[in-house]
Amino acid sequence: MSTLNKIFFAFLVIAFSGSSHAALITTSGSSVQFTYDDSLVGFFGSPIVSGDSLTFAPSNFKATSVGSNGGTFSDSTFVVQIDSIFGHVLDSVALTEKGIYSLRGVGAEVLATGALTSVDLTAPNPVLTEQMASFVVDATGTTSLSTNNPWTASANLNFDPKSTSVSVSIQNLLIALTSNAGEIANINKSVIGLNAVTSVTAVPLPLAVWMFGGGLMGMLSMAKRRKLI
Repeated sequence: MSTLNKIFFAFLVIAFSGSSHAALITTSGSSVQFTYDDSLVGFFGSPIVSGDSLTFAPSNFKATSVGSNGGTFSDSTFVVQIDSIFGHVLDSVALTEKGIYSLRGVGAEVLATGALTSVDLTAPNPVLTEQMASFVVDATGTTSLSTNNPWTASANLNFDPKSTSVSVSIQNLLIALTSNAGEIANINKSVIGLNAVTSVTAVPLPLAVWMFGGGLMGMLSMAKRRKLI
């Protein structure tokens, strides 16, 4: 097992161990349930659930560097367990992030990096089914000030075979770099959206339903024979 896998799995164990300090929140979407620790939302803030999507509107997820101080960074990770509601399976999850950056100076630079990681909790050994999709947004400055430049990034994970329960981690890092006097680098993250895509499974009818149907057909058949007599 790689070091990254060990660290990630240890984090999952801590986050979902049900300790006395945990504040687990479970909320239902259209075809899935989301469970997360409200005390570990970090810069993401508490999400809003709409359909099968979680939407975050962070207010202080940013990195700013001015002058020759080298640079600053801001990082945060959000972990959520997604369980499909009876009759559905998880096909995929998609992550979309948006923000604004501004730059001044040839040495000014901003980066937004992140990774979307999933662990299939229905598998006997979750670590073996871990997968990751990452993104990088990189912009460098010019001699003039450029402000309110939008950036966007996305990542997607497909579940094959399909799953009924996964743990998803959104890992985010913002970096602002400057090296000379008068330079400015600023980047923020304003919207984060995580969408679960599901499909309907064929649900077998309980035995009692078949018995009821068979009994009903028998009664109708008897009634028809009596009518003919």
